[in-house]
Amino acid sequence: MISTDDVSPDLVEYLVVATPDEASLAALVPPLAELVASARIRVLDLAVVVRGPDGAVAVQEVETVESLAGLRHV
Repeated sequence: MISTDDVSPDLVEYLVVATPDEASLAALVPPLAELVASARIRVLDLAVVVRGPDGAVAVQEVETVESLAGLRHV
């Protein structure tokens, strides 16, 4: 677990990726996992925001998105 003492707010950046569907997120897993493994980035949190056909927005944690299974332990 990362404590707030380990993270400088000046160094935190956000990455937003838009895909046509949740399954498309699977293509992001290998490159992100490689960046974490090489210590180029550190992932603090992951979430998926999905807009339904009715326009409603739902937030899902990475644990509930099967296409992101490879990132659950980074």
